Amino acid sequence: MVIVWVCGAYGFQKLLFSTRGARWPLFGWVTMEVALLTYLISTGWAAKSPLVVIYPVLVAASVIRFQPVLVAYVTFLCIVAYSYQVWRALVDDLPGGSLAVRTTCVPLGISILCIGLIQYFALRRSRTAMELVLDRRK
Repeated sequence: MVIVWVCGAYGFQKLLFSTRGARWPLFGWVTMEVALLTYLISTGWAAKSPLVVIYPVLVAASVIRFQPVLVAYVTFLCIVAYSYQVWRALVDDLPGGSLAVRTTCVPLGISILCIGLIQYFALRRSRTAMELVLDRRK
């Protein structure tokens, strides 16, 4: 799994350089990260897995790429992926899954959404402020 992630990250990094910073490699890269995490979690206890806390981390880390639309995209992907994990845990009725999932799924889902919204609006505001500063310098 780690080898797949490292090779994918390397490939997307090369694509970023060769496309001179086009957005589509970033979207592919984050899609790969969320898909790999979802696969890793789904091979275990689904939403009961402690690894689900990485979804909010991916959303928070997406701000590093300085693209508000990318933050929104990662937030959406993580909510969909986490919803799949919750559904899988409830449908498959994994050991202790029903109680554990019902008590944690809403707070974690809200956390993913809130972190995404905070990052999105903070990034938009900082980009606007930077543009104002650059306009004043001209």
